[in-house]
Amino acid sequence: MCTNPDEKIAKMAKSVLEHGAEVDHETSIGRSFLHVATSCGNFDVMKTLVGCGAKVDPKARRKLTPFY
Repeated sequence: MCTNPDEKIAKMAKSVLEHGAEVDHETSIGRSFLHVATSCGNFDVMKTLVGCGAKVDPKARRKLTPFY
């Protein structure tokens, strides 16, 4: 059982990815799920996304990677 809300979100993210979501999908401004997880400080989701093959160096519109 998850007690950490970030762990619950990570499990949901993994489930969505296992059902066909694109791990490197980008928003209209070029931010990936990994950009969002990093900006929120959600380490559990970051680990899940990288573990599912997310690119760690995609650049958003301002040329910033998820880890700058």
